[in-house]
Amino acid sequence: MHRLGTAAPMPRWSSCRSGSSYSCSASRSRRGRPRRAPTARVDLHCHSTASDGEYAPAEVVRRARAAGLAAIALTDHDTTDGVPEAEREGATLGVRVVSGCEFSVKAPWGELHLLGYF
Repeated sequence: MHRLGTAAPMPRWSSCRSGSSYSCSASRSRRGRPRRAPTARVDLHCHSTASDGEYAPAEVVRRARAAGLAAIALTDHDTTDGVPEAEREGATLGVRVVSGCEFSVKAPWGELHLLGYF
């Protein structure tokens, strides 16, 4: 439905055409409820032995896979040295590795940590 409550015409190129309104059978469950989009579990703040972590970058990726994660961000303190190793292991195991870093930043009120992803 459109914002105003009227049915919007479906584009000709769409495979979800049924009459003149949005109606895609793939988007509804058998009970008529909208289906949830598939979700993936990710951890966007992981450390390795490249800084203060307990495990080598490749082992972090292996443990992420064992935990059922689809992706991780390796965000060691003030370094990206572990990212290449993690990316290689991630490519082998099917775990997406996002390059990141936890920057130590001096502020007037003290030190803070800022996560950056690239």
